[in-house]
Amino acid sequence: QAQWARSWSLFLGSSTIHELLMVYRRLGFYPGNACVSSLLLVLLPQLPTATSSQIVDVLDVLAAFGHTPGAQPLDALVSTLHARWRRGRQCTPAHLATALCACAVLGHHPGAAFVDDACAAALYGEVEEE
Repeated sequence: QAQWARSWSLFLGSSTIHELLMVYRRLGFYPGNACVSSLLLVLLPQLPTATSSQIVDVLDVLAAFGHTPGAQPLDALVSTLHARWRRGRQCTPAHLATALCACAVLGHHPGAAFVDDACAAALYGEVEEE
C-alpha cells in the first residue's frame, strides 16, 4: 500500500481522489482494501486542499463500502472538518450530520466535541456558545 501511495501521490490530487472514489460508489464497485487504503494514504496529507464537501463525501463513501481504515485516518478526516466548522469556514451543518452518520456506520466515535457541535448544528445551525 505504501508503495502504491508513493507512486500515486505524484499524480493524484485531492479532487482526483474524491472523483475516483465517487465513481466507484456510483458504479457500486468496491475496488478493494488495498486500493481504498492507498488512496487514503495519498489523500490525508492533502486534506488542507480538499473541500469540506470532498471530505464528507470520502467519509460517506467509506461508510457505503464498509471500509474501516482505522482510527487515525478517520480522526484526520473528522478533525479537519471539525476545525473548519469551529473557524466558520466552508462547513455546513449538513456536512457535520453526514460525517457523524458515516462515523456511526463505521463504528468510529469522532469525539465528544464533534458530536456536541454536530448536534448543536443540527438543532440551531451554529456552534453552541460555552
